Amino acid sequence: MQAKSRWTLLFIWLLGGSTFLQSGYSQSPAPSNHQNAMARDANGIRLLTESLLVMGGRSRWENIHSFSSSGVETRLDGTSKKINLADDWTKQLVMMREYVEPTGTVHKYIQSHGKVYVDDGKQLHATRNQTQNAVSALIGHLPAVAILTALDDPTYQISISHDIQQIDDSSCILIVPPGPQPLRVRLCLSNTTQLPTAAFVDLRNLLNPSSHLVETIRYTDFTDHNGLLTPFHASVRAPNGMTRVVTLSSIEKNASISFTGLSGAIQ
Repeated sequence: MQAKSRWTLLFIWLLGGSTFLQSGYSQSPAPSNHQNAMARDANGIRLLTESLLVMGGRSRWENIHSFSSSGVETRLDGTSKKINLADDWTKQLVMMREYVEPTGTVHKYIQSHGKVYVDDGKQLHATRNQTQNAVSALIGHLPAVAILTALDDPTYQISISHDIQQIDDSSCILIVPPGPQPLRVRLCLSNTTQLPTAAFVDLRNLLNPSSHLVETIRYTDFTDHNGLLTPFHASVRAPNGMTRVVTLSSIEKNASISFTGLSGAIQ
């Protein structure tokens, strides 16, 4: 596989919407929307609301329309790279992911309106269409925004989840977006602190549309940023078993984000 392809896939995993499957990856049947059509359960809504309150509260997060952050991503083999993340949902969610290798090589990607673009330093090149929902895209580093999205959008199904790996001292909520074969998110919340402890994110598998992949996120540290709690430390296990640890060192809320190269039609 070429290096460019590997970077594209790594980016898609971070965004929460993988489309890749190598032989040997574990997979399970992709759920149909009919199979997972369920009411917005009062207990699930209550738990999500309590978690949002602990992370700063609805009124604070409703006044946030963009976030930028930077940090380091480290693999288990000890290799690491700098990362810069930017998300703006003023109109429609636009995301930027930038990776800086120790050699100084920069890999930059932008996702907007269902397309992934690679920035080569001169212009953007659309690489592929990407079907994705805001909850799965933001659950890794902005779980409060993901929760607020699910609570405010009545097309998302919300229920208590009983069919996944149990997390100690946690209750898990199943969030199902609208549409056929939806990419579900299972968010586990601490019974003690109400903060997220883990998330299991369904990823698209284009090579076998009848199945899906699952990415696992473990939150290990939340930091208070002027009353807003965000995860500054999390481990992410991709479907192929590759694990990376993301440690953020700084964040900026309502940052002025420039997505260079995106025309008004795209943005």
